[in-house]
Amino acid sequence: MAKKQIDNDGPGRMPTVNDFRNWFVDLMDELKADLKIDWFLGLVEPHQKEEAPRTSAVGGKRIWVWPYMARMEMLLRKYLSCDETFKQIIIGARADGIFWRGDDQEFFINVINETERMRKIGAAVYIEECLAKRKVFMRVDNSHDDDEAKTEK
Repeated sequence: MAKKQIDNDGPGRMPTVNDFRNWFVDLMDELKADLKIDWFLGLVEPHQKEEAPRTSAVGGKRIWVWPYMARMEMLLRKYLSCDETFKQIIIGARADGIFWRGDDQEFFINVINETERMRKIGAAVYIEECLAKRKVFMRVDNSHDDDEAKTEK
């Protein structure tokens, strides 16, 4: 994922949440979006520890980069490009406790279906089923490799 630059004049001070909010408002104005910041931030997964602002060397200079801001920019741009039907699916899924991570519609619907299936049968049973399917897949894949090895001899 591309790193979002906050301060091109050197590291200066560490960015704050207000810096992010100001940048976010500017981006929303640029895209002529009518979203509210807190609403959108509630739609996607929260800030993770590894996404903290940090300095990085770019072109011989130290600058601040903030992976969280880069992720939010990507998600906002993708969300604004979605059709209204997909936006409603994203909003509905979030109401059910499922975060959208910028996936395309077909994949995200699979995420929703699998999450609902896991909730219905329980996480432990779901994990067991997934591991069993994985073993079958690996066995099929490995047997194919064995056939190729015999053919080559």
